[in-house]
Amino acid sequence: MTTMTTLPPRRHLAGSVDELLAGTRRLGTHRPEDTRSGALFERVELEGERCLVKYVHPENDFTMRVSGDVGCRPRRIWESGLMDLAPEHIDHATLGAAAWGHNGWGVALLMRDVSEQLVPAGDEPLAEEHHLRFVDHCVAMAARAWNWQDDLELLPHRSRWQWFGVAQLDGERALGFPEPVPRIATEGWERFAARVPAALHGVIDELRVDTTPLSDAIRTTPQTFLHGDWKL
Repeated sequence: MTTMTTLPPRRHLAGSVDELLAGTRRLGTHRPEDTRSGALFERVELEGERCLVKYVHPENDFTMRVSGDVGCRPRRIWESGLMDLAPEHIDHATLGAAAWGHNGWGVALLMRDVSEQLVPAGDEPLAEEHHLRFVDHCVAMAARAWNWQDDLELLPHRSRWQWFGVAQLDGERALGFPEPVPRIATEGWERFAARVPAALHGVIDELRVDTTPLSDAIRTTPQTFLHGDWKL
């Protein structure tokens, strides 16, 4: 198993979106069919190749809000070179990044449009071959980053388990649930509370308020770096 000791070389961070998109033909806004976070997208063409620009900022991305991400992890991951940690059979498709949005809290990511190579949106079961390939690649990523230590301070360890904690979902409720996922999660927790024994609900609810005991237990096991939203 490969053990990670040093990061790949740092990447250039463009100073503006105009710098990032210099030489591209801008084709207008785009809304991917299966997006859930609220991030904004734009279609561009670079040297005849179709590309996408993804704009993320706490104002339009609930994952950043519920995790307290005002340091813009996607931008820091690009700039630090961490994105190039992926093994050769995982294509992150990212070509560049630029600071974006007020307070320096966001990023614009220029990516090749690989949508035709992705699993189509919908709920159809995966073929076993595809499922096993995803598992193998997830394992390869974990092995590549074995013994990962978060020296970049991307996210406090206990925060990794509180995306749908009580305070986080209360915050999204106060905003009127601008994205559907936190609303669905809230409804799910309400159903959970109505269906499980009170003692079990009490234990889980305590962890939703304070994930420290869960984090402390997990930190006694081997650690690696994983994408926080490994999805289709």
